[in-house]
Parts: sequence; C-alpha cells; structure tokens
Amino acid sequence: MNLEIKVLAPKEQKDDVDYGDCFIINDNGKVVVYDCGSEELADQVLNYLRERNIKKIDLILSHNDSDHFNGIPKLVENGVVNSITTLLLLKYKDAIFNKIKDNRVTKDSLVEHITDMYSNIYSLSGLNLQDALDNDNCLTTNLKIVGPATEYFVDAVAKQFTPNESNNIDGSTIMNAISVQLEVNFNGQKLLLTGDADFAAFDDKIKNYDAIQLPHHGNNDMAQKIFEKNAKRNDVLYIISDNKGSNINGGSANLEVKGHRIMNTKNGALSINESVFKAERKGTLNCYEIYSFEENTIFRRNKI
Repeated sequence: MNLEIKVLAPKEQKDDVDYGDCFIINDNGKVVVYDCGSEELADQVLNYLRERNIKKIDLILSHNDSDHFNGIPKLVENGVVNSITTLLLLKYKDAIFNKIKDNRVTKDSLVEHITDMYSNIYSLSGLNLQDALDNDNCLTTNLKIVGPATEYFVDAVAKQFTPNESNNIDGSTIMNAISVQLEVNFNGQKLLLTGDADFAAFDDKIKNYDAIQLPHHGNNDMAQKIFEKNAKRNDVLYIISDNKGSNINGGSANLEVKGHRIMNTKNGALSINESVFKAERKGTLNCYEIYSFEENTIFRRNKI
C-alpha cells in the first residue's frame, strides 16, 4: 500500500452549512486524521475505516475552531481514536505568562482564560492527548509536525490574553494563526497542511514544499501572499478544503486561480497520492490548468 490522502467533502454542498475540514492520511495502513469539522465528515471517516478493517486512528487537531473540531466527539464516541495531537497551551503557561506585561493578569487568571477559550480541547483530557511540539514530532516515517514555532505561538497567545490587545495577529485570529502544521512526504515530494495558519507562521518554509494546503479554505488574501512567495514556481500544487456553503463567510469563492495548479473540494472529495505530483504540466508560464477532482476522476482543462 502507498501513502495516500483523502480530502473529504460533504455528499452535498449546502448554502447555509459549513462542513469544515477533514483529511484522512493512510501511510501504509497507519491512518492519521488531520482535523474533522463535522459529523458528516466523521461518518465518512468511520466508513473508510470499516471498509478497510482499520480499528484505530491517530488524530491531529490543527486548532480548536468548530469547523475543524466538531466531528471529533463522534469519532471518540465510536472508540476509534488512539491519540489526539494538538497544541496544549497549558503546558506553556509559564512561558506565556512571562510574555504578558500587564499586572492585571495573574497566572491563575491566565490558566482560567486558556481553559475556557480552549474548553473543547480540554473536554478531551481523559483521552490520550499529546502536545504537538513534544519529542521529535514524527508520527510516521512520512508524517512530521513542522509548526508553529514555539516562540511564534507563545508571543501570539500572550498577546491574546493581554488586556486591550487585539485578538488578531497578522490579519488572523490568534487561535487560527497558531494552527498545527503537518508535513507529508510522498517519496521526496512534500505537502504542507496548514489548517488556518497565518502566512507569517509558515512563510519561511513555503519554498520547501511541492504542494501546500491554502489556509482559511482558499481565502484569496492569504492565497495571494503564498502565490507571490512562489512566483517563480509555477508547478506547485495547491490544495483547498472548502466545504463552506455559499452563504457562509470565508472560503475560496473569490480566489483568483489563473496560473496555478488548484485542487478544491468544491468539486468533490480529493485523492492525493504520489502520481498527483507527477501530473504532466503543459504549455508555458502563460498557460494554466484547472484541476477538478471528484472522487477519483481528474478532469483537465487548458487555457480556460
């Protein structure tokens, strides 16, 4: 069996529903799920496991927004979750507290605020919770957590819990900005999963990757920064998990795709394997391809 990723999409996109993100990564029989944002996507994960007679998964939660978290309780209830890896901010309470230069904040109040704001994560504390930055961060031979940098997220969270400071950093909410980043290695070709991370959280490593998940479900402002960084790398593959209804804010509705290799769940679930990276690229820099993936079928159109 080869390494494969399935980027899930709902059976039917609905205007007023955000089904969230869910990536199933099968590394030679070891299954890791990156985010699970709705019960429908959780059902798809459970069906995937039943079809392959797989009993347990390890789960990575990029951050605690509902569209990345809401399917996890169903997976837990069905007894398939072996471990959950995410940022456990209470572990860093001393470092965060030392960055807060405001006497109104005590260490006890900081702990209380973190526990409250990240209550969905800490509701899972009876499970095998792992901190994303522990040990060497390798989940399998081909999967490795590569971000956020400790200094970056400690500074960001300290800002979040300092009175009169903005809850945003570099244009993102802080809980989004510090999303856990995952590297997937396809025999030397590398994919970066970003969750909803801010550009500044991973801009120093963008050129190391052959494929990148565009954060914020393909938000155009974020995407343009990444495209500009990769201006001379027209063969980079961009993955978009956009399961937001048309009446939901955010997503890829306004994304300018011309000149870029794009895979988007708006067209159905995606299958990513080593052969996807080897898809032949034709034409010149002024010629582009739009990739539309539905289940396992690829439709390729040039010069649309």
